Amino acid sequence: MKNQKNNIVRLLIIYLILPVLSFAAPKGIQTVKHQSVCINAEKTFNIFVPPNAKPDERFPVLFILHGAYGGCDDWTSRTRVAELARNYRMILVFPRWGSNK
Repeated sequence: MKNQKNNIVRLLIIYLILPVLSFAAPKGIQTVKHQSVCINAEKTFNIFVPPNAKPDERFPVLFILHGAYGGCDDWTSRTRVAELARNYRMILVFPRWGSNK
C-alpha cells in the first residue's frame, strides 16, 4: 500500500507539475483528468495556476489533500486558498481520491 502511494506521488510530479510549470494548463482553477498506466485508472485533479503568470516564471507547488470527509472541490469553494495562492504566487494541486465519480 505504501509503495502504491509513493508511485502515485511520483506520477503526480511527473505528469502534473512539469506541464503546469510549462503552462500547458490554462490559468485559474482547472479540472484535469489523467489516465494512469501504473494504477490503470483515470484520476482527476483540480489545479490552480496564478493569473498573469508568465511562461518562463517558476512557482512553488503545494499539493492539498482533502482528508476523509470532503473532496478536492471543497478547498476552492469553502476556503480562500485560491486567493492566498494568487497573492503568494504559487501553484496548487488538489487530487481527487477515490472513484472519481
